Amino acid sequence: MADSSQGVAGLKRKYATRLSEDLDHNAREEERIHAEFARLQQQLVALHEDRAFLVGLQRTLEVDVPVNPVTGETDRETRVSGVVAGQPKSSADGKTAVRRPALGDLARDYLQQRGQPCSAGEATAALAEAQPERRVKVEAVRTALETLVTKGLVRRGKQDKSVSYSVAGEGDPRCAPAQGGVAPPAAG
Repeated sequence: MADSSQGVAGLKRKYATRLSEDLDHNAREEERIHAEFARLQQQLVALHEDRAFLVGLQRTLEVDVPVNPVTGETDRETRVSGVVAGQPKSSADGKTAVRRPALGDLARDYLQQRGQPCSAGEATAALAEAQPERRVKVEAVRTALETLVTKGLVRRGKQDKSVSYSVAGEGDPRCAPAQGGVAPPAAG
C-alpha cells in the first residue's frame, strides 16, 4: 500500500507541476494579449482622431457636399477650388488625382458636338453612357443646362410642353469645348 500512496503522491506532484506550468503559460499569454489589445485600442483611437481631422478638413474644402455621419464619407468627389477640370492635381502624399470635368461643361460639349437641339433627358442619357463611373441624374443635367442658359452659353427652346437646349453662338469663344467632352451618340 505504501507503493500505491507514493504513486498517487507522485502523480499528484506531476499534475500539480503541469497545472502550475499551464497556469503560468496562460497568465503570460493573457498579458501578451492584453498588451496587444491596448496597442490596437490606441491605434484605433488614433485612426478615429485622424478621420475626424480629415473629415473636418474635407468639409472646409467642399461646398454643399453631404457627409455620412457614420462613416464620415461623402457621396460626391472631393472638390478643391483652383483646380482645372480634367487636369492632374498633386496631393501631399505625392499621388496624382485627376479632376472630372464639370457637368455643365460636359453638357455644353455634348450639345456643341451634337449640333442640334435636344432635351435634358437625351443629354443625360448621352452623358451617363459616356461616363458610366459618374452618377448622372436628369435633374442635375437640367440644372446645369439652365445655368448655361443664364450665362448665355446655351439656348432654351420650347415647343408645347417640351423644352430643348442647343448651343448659343457657334462663333462665341465662351462656347469652346471644355477638356474631357462627350461625343454625341453615333447616328444609326
